[in-house]
Amino acid sequence: MKKLNLKQILFLIIFFAIIFIASRIPLFKIVGSNQTFTLFEFLYPLPSAFLGTFLGAGIVLLVKILNWLFSGQSLDLITFIRFFPAVFAAIYFASKLKLNLIIPIICMILFWIHPVGRASFPYGVFWLIPILVFPFKKNLALNALGTTFIAHAIGSTAFLYSVEMPAEVWRSLIPIVFLERFIFATGIFISYLVFSVCLNYILKKLSKKEMVLEINR
Repeated sequence: MKKLNLKQILFLIIFFAIIFIASRIPLFKIVGSNQTFTLFEFLYPLPSAFLGTFLGAGIVLLVKILNWLFSGQSLDLITFIRFFPAVFAAIYFASKLKLNLIIPIICMILFWIHPVGRASFPYGVFWLIPILVFPFKKNLALNALGTTFIAHAIGSTAFLYSVEMPAEVWRSLIPIVFLERFIFATGIFISYLVFSVCLNYILKKLSKKEMVLEINR
């Protein structure tokens, strides 16, 4: 395994300094459960972007597990399901693996073969988005949009098979999902830019200090 460089070490320090606070700031309630989305939704793709695809995904999974351990929640089915959407979304954000195309296709098939999912057909169409924007992953905004819909695809499909919720409710969520995912994508976009700017600023300052020390020797 490659050693982490200074930028990656700084990222880890900053990320862990804020992630557990962000994970406790609620944004939206998850319909059909007593859980909520938090500011973590803005941050989970970042480790893969700065540390590498699979190391970053592992860090995301670790954070989800630690959050659960410190939250005092029981490990119910919904909590367990929520470990994984962010992990695969982090992989999507940082890579061009074919897995990123396979996942939404599988989710759409699984959603539409379920009786409730079939009666809520338009809901699954959202998951064409990560497929359509995949060729344009160099565009940060589109990549963030695809990323949040990968998480949505996995989470919704797992939710469909584990929680009884009528088709009417799924259909009523369609406009809410659009707004919710737009907010999440915007948060990912801004978070990535902020981290990039901050890390580059810190590295620049450290580099200048090293130069001064060298001159004074």
